[in-house]
Amino acid sequence: MRLKLVVRGPAKQLEAHFKVHQPLIAAVIPTYNQFDYARIAVETFLKNTARSLAILVDDGSPQWNPAAWRMFPKDRLILFRFPKNDKNLTRSWNKGVQLALEHRAQIIVAANSDLKFPPMWSKGVVEALAEGAGVVGPLTNAPGHRTRQNVNRFIDNFKVDDDSDYIAEVSRKLIEKNLGMTEKGPLNGFCIAAMADTWIKGAFNISDGYFFNPKNKMVKNEDELIGRWKKMGITNRIVCSSFVFHYRGVTRFPTGRQAGKGHLRI
Repeated sequence: MRLKLVVRGPAKQLEAHFKVHQPLIAAVIPTYNQFDYARIAVETFLKNTARSLAILVDDGSPQWNPAAWRMFPKDRLILFRFPKNDKNLTRSWNKGVQLALEHRAQIIVAANSDLKFPPMWSKGVVEALAEGAGVVGPLTNAPGHRTRQNVNRFIDNFKVDDDSDYIAEVSRKLIEKNLGMTEKGPLNGFCIAAMADTWIKGAFNISDGYFFNPKNKMVKNEDELIGRWKKMGITNRIVCSSFVFHYRGVTRFPTGRQAGKGHLRI
């Protein structure tokens, strides 16, 4: 069911605050090799998000080279590397959320390393959170088993193309058509966003720095989080005006497994 959010009470105050003070949005980007993709994610996130902080958490990549990230401003990119690989996406997300909270991010995005963020991607995300949604996610070309997040439902004749101008045009059209519109989830874990307070409230074990359940290292981590949060009354919403391009398969299968049918690899 598609919903039009109505702002009341404290959420209205939060929305007014965001109109005056652009929130600091932090994206947690886990990596294991495949750094060409991660650089695209970091570059486009920082370029196309007004106040933004990228947090790159590496799961012990043998090819890790911190010098490769010197192109980015030190005050906008945090690097953290686990010394030993654990094949553990959840560990990286948990550490990244912890670092985002330490740097006082107001909105925290748990992302994948194989994303390309177009201009204005965050506009609908910020609005939905300001209006009271608990955890939100954008539309994409590769939503996995969460087919309601497929951008094909909202853009006629959408083509799988990572051209920057094309995905910027997709983003613009979605905002013109759907700004303020959300749908019920659940959400695919490639890109989920929530307020900092929600990450704290919904933490699996805050004293150990666990926001996602550490039992689920590579799969079912977002499903467990969304389900647990739903039981706590934290609502999940698909933001119908937001789009993020997803190459798919890089974060979960970092050794070069082929992407699913119809999903672009560069």
